Parts: sequence; structure tokens; C-alpha cells
Amino acid sequence: MSDLVSVIINVYNCKTYLPKTLDSVREQSYRNLEVILVDDCSTDGSGEFCDEYCRQDERFRVIHHEKNTGVSGPRNTGLRNAKGDYIYFMDGDDYIHVDALEALMEAIKKTGLELAVFDFVRTDSLHEDIHSLRDRKPVEIVSTEKMIFEMLSSVMLKWCVVWNKLYKRTLIDGLFFKDAYSIQDQDFNIRVYQKVEKAAYVPEALYWYVANPHSLQRDSSYNAKRYYFNTKFRFEMLEHVLPGKNEKKYRSWIIYYGFFQMLQRREVEKGTAYESDFMKMSKDIIRKTGREFLFLRRFPLRKKMRFVFSWYLPWMYEA
Repeated sequence: MSDLVSVIINVYNCKTYLPKTLDSVREQSYRNLEVILVDDCSTDGSGEFCDEYCRQDERFRVIHHEKNTGVSGPRNTGLRNAKGDYIYFMDGDDYIHVDALEALMEAIKKTGLELAVFDFVRTDSLHEDIHSLRDRKPVEIVSTEKMIFEMLSSVMLKWCVVWNKLYKRTLIDGLFFKDAYSIQDQDFNIRVYQKVEKAAYVPEALYWYVANPHSLQRDSSYNAKRYYFNTKFRFEMLEHVLPGKNEKKYRSWIIYYGFFQMLQRREVEKGTAYESDFMKMSKDIIRKTGREFLFLRRFPLRKKMRFVFSWYLPWMYEA
């Protein structure tokens, strides 16, 4: 018997997208699945659609929340109810290639690793061919140190998100998503990545990331509220850095790149309802980590002074 994969799907007001999403999972070439749909109090009939869909396939079941909990709540509910040897997360308005889960399982079995990742493409269409011919490129081994760096420095989405990854259950036992407005995936992944040294990477785009303008995961992704909480939770990730040889390195990446993100976001927050809160939070962040920022050995003093002048004396700073 092959290993059981638990597929956990967030569902919130995505009825238009659900047929494509669920069909893409139902048609997976890897058959040993349990599919947990978590309806987070949808108001558009998504919950009822899930009820009806689950009657068609005994591998599917739906859990209805009694109150809306945001992105993290459904995933945590799924984790608490999952029975699989491996866990796969998915959003209810996206879809995957029919070989997506098989490709991830093959990568894990071939490499003996506990984490596998594939690539994705963005689309605004529900008509991409989930049965399209695959490239079948060789599996690559990627260090989780590289993944952490690219997640923190350039916010490379494929390392940030959870929906393009297959996690061995024992790797994430006891881990749950933070009840946060933003960057829940990064907060989850930085805890996972530090538990392993390598991941198997399938260099194929097997996930369609749909530009649903009404999705919680995408809506207002650049507004003042999102930037405020993104900054707040980024620096809270410092609490997850484990003692050891990479401790200083990972802290430096969170702080250094976070300071320059904070500088950019200050301009966005000006004149918004979050400006005052953002500035108070930023002042507290600088008070707690400013000295560490200035004494980071991995980054040139010139660039650190650029932040200082830009933050405190913007009228005197010349780019």
C-alpha cells in the first residue's frame, strides 16, 4: 500500500473556482489520498458545493467552521484532522496538474528527503490543461539555507508559500499556522526549513496560481494593513530562529532585509489609517534590533548607513 497523502484545502467564497480545483485533485494519478475541505463560513454557496462534491468520492470530506478564521484557521483544522503520512496544502481557487502529487512523492522516494517542492505559474484562466504533457526534468536537491535566504531577501514566492510543497507528516508534527493577517506561510516554513538541510525540487510548473481578485490570499495584498502586519510578523519570526551554527546568519537576513522593507513601506503607509501604528511599531523594532542591525558583519557599513540617513534624515540623503 502506498503512503497516504492528506490534501488540505482552504475554502472561502470560491464557488466559481471549486469545480476546477476539486476536479484537479480528484483526477490525481497518485490515488491514495484523503482530501479535507475546510469551509471557513463561506456565504456564496461554496460550503454546499463541497457537501455535494464529497458525495461523489469517499476520499473527500468537508469540515464546516462555525466562525470565520482567516487563512490559518482552515489549515490548522485540516492538520488536526489529517491522517496521512504526508501533508499537502492547497487553496480553493487554484488547481494542479494531474501528476502533481505523484511527482512530489516520487521526488521524496527517490531522494529519501522529507520535503519536496515544485514550481508554479500564475494565471487568470480556469482553462489550463491539467493533463498537459510534462517536461519531466530531473529532480534537483536544494539546500534549505538557500530557500531561507531567497525567502527572506527577495521574497521568492516558491520558497515562501506552502501550496507547492509536500511535507512528511513527522517533519511538521506539532507545527501549526500562526493566526496572522499575512506571511503565515513564511512563518510556518522558516520553522520547517530549519529542521532539515535539504529539499527535493521538481523544476516543473505543476500548480496554477489563479488571480482571483476576491481571494483572501490575494485581495489587498499591497494595502496599508497588509504592509503593517507583514512587517510586524516578519520581525516576530526572529523568535523561531533556532540556536546553532546558522542562528546569526538567519537573524541577520530577517533584520537586514526587513529594515529596508520597512523603509520602503513607510512611504506607502503615509497618509493612511495605519501610518501612526506603523511608525510606533517601527520605532519599537529599531529599539530592539537596531544595534544588531548596525553591527551585522555580513553587510557593508555603507548600506547600513544608507538606512540610517534615509530613515532619520531623508531630506539630507542623496541616493
